[in-house]
Amino acid sequence: MRKINELNPTPEGYYVTEKIYYEPQKGEIELALSAFACGLHLAIDGPTGSGKSTFAKRIAYLLGKGYKEIPKLKSEKTTKLLLDKIEPYRETGFPLYLVSCNEDLAADDLIGREVGMNEDWLNGQALLGAKHGGIIYLDEPAEARKDTLVVIHPLADERATVSVPKLGYVEECKKPHMIIMTYNSMYQDPRKKFKPSTAQRFIHEYLGYPEESLELKIIKEKTGIDTNLAKRIIMIAKETRNLAEQRKANIIAFPDYRVGIEDKRLVDQIDAELERLQIEEGKKVA
Repeated sequence: MRKINELNPTPEGYYVTEKIYYEPQKGEIELALSAFACGLHLAIDGPTGSGKSTFAKRIAYLLGKGYKEIPKLKSEKTTKLLLDKIEPYRETGFPLYLVSCNEDLAADDLIGREVGMNEDWLNGQALLGAKHGGIIYLDEPAEARKDTLVVIHPLADERATVSVPKLGYVEECKKPHMIIMTYNSMYQDPRKKFKPSTAQRFIHEYLGYPEESLELKIIKEKTGIDTNLAKRIIMIAKETRNLAEQRKANIIAFPDYRVGIEDKRLVDQIDAELERLQIEEGKKVA
């Protein structure tokens, strides 16, 4: 192995230390925690705005600072195994390495690359996860080139390694780690499907939109708006989701809706409009 100067030798900046609010739908939290305890990995399919990213952050929070909020698992043995694994992260928090996948994502982005002329080295998220443990979170992995995703194969099976050919060594992962992939199959290009060799390394789960009562609770909790306004937001969001479903089933040809509107986007728009009205009112008073 070549001697190098690591620019990011620790997961500083990746630790999840703040509490993440998330309302579970159907036991997905217990599934993820059990999978982590058993050394398995998770792929979550679901529409835009269903809470996939928040879910991944919540899991990272529970595996670190939020360990006291871990729900009771069905197996006491699994629970003990889980708590033993995450004990070193209770003070620092558990790392979450987000990788936003696209066609330009290269293997070096996941492993690492040389920087400058002084043999400086910048660790990629997969290599950091192998060295220090944590969740390697791949968002929309189907958008990445298939040859790029192959890099994670040894990390997602019993080998638990990351090959670093540019430095001439293989990093053995001895710290607790997990790979979470999230994607939306609704608008995915049929040509961009996972290779079977990638898919078989993951537990697959679907996370849809929450039921109306739960969605109402989430919106009120995250925004502080009243019940009536929250219900109107949900109604608008549902209409766009219905259009997306009809478009998917070829019931309508126009407009070309592929995904519904996120509640968060509607709330942000309302906040912006209220702020604009307050500014206009302030000008009138002045």
